[in-house]
Amino acid sequence: MPAAAQSAAERGTITVLATTREEPPQIALEWPAVAASDGFTVHRKPMETGSWGEVYATLPADATRFEDNDLKTGIGYEYRIRAAAGSDSDEERFAPAGHACCGIRLPPADDRGAALILVDASMATPLAAEISRLEHDLVGDGWTVLRRETARQSAVNAPGKPAEVEAVKALIREAFRAQPDRLRAVFLLGRVPVPYSGWLSPDGHGHTPRAADTYYSMPEETWTDSRDYGPGNLAGDGVFDQSRFDRRSRQRRPVQG
Repeated sequence: MPAAAQSAAERGTITVLATTREEPPQIALEWPAVAASDGFTVHRKPMETGSWGEVYATLPADATRFEDNDLKTGIGYEYRIRAAAGSDSDEERFAPAGHACCGIRLPPADDRGAALILVDASMATPLAAEISRLEHDLVGDGWTVLRRETARQSAVNAPGKPAEVEAVKALIREAFRAQPDRLRAVFLLGRVPVPYSGWLSPDGHGHTPRAADTYYSMPEETWTDSRDYGPGNLAGDGVFDQSRFDRRSRQRRPVQG
């Protein structure tokens, strides 16, 4: 069984720093040196666009900087820097990548949509001042704020019970159905019940289910608990079956966790 690497870059993360220049317009991206024997690919798209499209640029293996001079002021861009992957499926899955969203003289965002703050009820009073500050900050940043409270998860360091996680998802689903085109983010504050799903071995040290906040970010998606993978994920035990979703599912717009 292959063991995946442990450093942030080797496990798939490249930290990207973006700087801008107004005249002439330029966005420069920089990142620490990363082992990429086949070089890097750069994708760019407007922030509102859902897919990356064709490769925007290719870079050599020792690259740590990319300068984009073909852009317009007032438009937000999203970039993806990715180490070129080989043909092996594991290489493709774990190829290091980094993202940056930036632009020059972007217009203010007066209406970003709705954000749901879902609070562990036992923390509502102790953190009242901090939660109030978060709400005001979100409003000031252009969000319409919704707030709900849910029961604290009964277990520690374990999957939330089926009834607990379904109660949380029901609150999110209700808010999503009321504003399907506006609910774009969910904040989970406190010990909100944690759904577990799948049968994964991300570091090569044995298969186990993992915490799956994605369960909450896809309020209309159906998750199942009908398969026997092994101890820790058996049919009907409250741990969901899904390890990943197919492309069709991923294309549905989820709310951000």
